Amino acid sequence: MDFSQAQQSICRALDNNEMLLIAGNCNVKYDGRAGSRLDEGERLIIVKGDKSFAVHQNQKLTPVNYQSPGCTITTEITGNDTLLIKSLRRKPVKELIQVDFSDISFLTSLSLQDKNKLRLGGMETDIHKELVKDLGVVEQGLVPVKRESHMTRGSIDIYAMDKNRIPVVIEVKRRKAGLLEATQLKRYVTELRKQKNQRIRGILLAPDITDKAKAMLENDGLEFRKLNYEMQETDVKLKGLQAKQRGLAEFFN
Repeated sequence: MDFSQAQQSICRALDNNEMLLIAGNCNVKYDGRAGSRLDEGERLIIVKGDKSFAVHQNQKLTPVNYQSPGCTITTEITGNDTLLIKSLRRKPVKELIQVDFSDISFLTSLSLQDKNKLRLGGMETDIHKELVKDLGVVEQGLVPVKRESHMTRGSIDIYAMDKNRIPVVIEVKRRKAGLLEATQLKRYVTELRKQKNQRIRGILLAPDITDKAKAMLENDGLEFRKLNYEMQETDVKLKGLQAKQRGLAEFFN
């Protein structure tokens, strides 16, 4: 591709805050927090409308060089008959990426309009919300009292009462639980027992648990329940829910 034409297309895309894709033979130089050099090879440069800058090879997911949004991007045709693209960031420290193209095989720009924000699902807080609708999936007779009760270190995911009016600390993990999670539950239960001077049960909910963590729970009189859930788009669905029990609002009325 003719470098003069390429330069015009790049400048027009930058002025219009478009996404810019450039592929071709280039070498890459970086100076900033450290320094790096990448000898000539075929690479893809992606410049987004927010002026973030990334250099990709045809391997791996992450770019080999990149800069966050807010770069100052300039181009020049050098005396060596190459097209030089510079991406400069001044804060928090000065960083400069220079991509020197000896040949451009592909160049395009895209005016992408998208103001939507990513909706995340399957977080532990999403599971908490679904659980308090019906704690019968954990144990019949459990009634939710409070979510996220703050302790000296951390907070209890769900504080509940069982059918015998015994307080229950429920700790929820969306991945396999280990000694760290078992220790966390033990700490909450121990603190509450000292505060209330009464029996406090503790239940760790997780899809799975290590043998050592399970043995620790059993040794301390704590319990483990297998958490069985599935993702439906961004919604969490617990499997095997029982008939609806009272929710938090009904409990406090």
